Amino acid sequence: MRFFLLAFVLLFTLTKGYAQQNDPLDHPVSIHFKNITIKKALKEISKKYHLEFSYSSNVVPVEDMISIDEDEVLLRTALDHFFAVKHIGYKYLNGKIVLVMRSPAEEQHEIIGRVTDASTGQTIPGAIVILDSVKTAITSYDGSFLFAQTDGSHHQLVFRMLGYKTLVLNSTDLSPEIKMEPAPIKLGEAIKVADAIIDRTTVSDVVLSREELEINKGFSSDPLLTVTSLPGISSKGNLYGSSQIFVKGGDANEALYYLDNAPVYWPWYFMGKSVFNIETIEKAEVLTGGFPATYGNSMSAIFNMKSKDG
Repeated sequence: MRFFLLAFVLLFTLTKGYAQQNDPLDHPVSIHFKNITIKKALKEISKKYHLEFSYSSNVVPVEDMISIDEDEVLLRTALDHFFAVKHIGYKYLNGKIVLVMRSPAEEQHEIIGRVTDASTGQTIPGAIVILDSVKTAITSYDGSFLFAQTDGSHHQLVFRMLGYKTLVLNSTDLSPEIKMEPAPIKLGEAIKVADAIIDRTTVSDVVLSREELEINKGFSSDPLLTVTSLPGISSKGNLYGSSQIFVKGGDANEALYYLDNAPVYWPWYFMGKSVFNIETIEKAEVLTGGFPATYGNSMSAIFNMKSKDG
């Protein structure tokens, strides 16, 4: 009994597989017609692949002109493309392919495509596709999108992407590849205005007036010698020595020097005297800590000498 059941199941499986294999709709075909009637096209297909079509010429518009170009595809795929425009359906019954008419409301369609750059041909991932202002899709990494289960009526699709012109298409004009034109983004005018070198919100900020600079200017009338009187700032010599400054143990080259917000990269000359003239200086801004990151190449301090007006 067990052997009989096993043999029956095996026979049923082989029979079903043979039937599926011999289903004419699953046979590969190559069909190439251009501007011929549906009736003539069906006759040529019947003759070439030994098929029989059944239809009523009063129902199916077999006198309509049609074109098709399919190479090595399944017969059902070719028929789908062949009849889709004319809303013709088909069924395989009793060795015949029976043609019937379907109303557009009964059909479910897919709207599918791929979005590319019109200039480079590269795919555009992340583009927004809007269907009839109701449904929205986002293109995948290869630029493709899909709207499933749509009816056969006309639809409007809007394509949007940053850096590209917005594109509006009807579903009847839709091609497999949608090309979007680049649109450079125009920015408004930007005006940069230089601020004072010292940000008043920082710490360790000292402003020395000209009178304060005159107090301890030394033999050479060097205003930097006055700065050494501030906490944490020292020099190698005395009032008659070098004016190179060392802030909180840092080297003299670890401070930035400015004259009216313009950098002075080496403010010393012979014998280590500074290039700043006390007679032309109005005040000095000194920042020994907490200065902004924009002056990050300075590790010790920032000195900005302000000239007199005129």
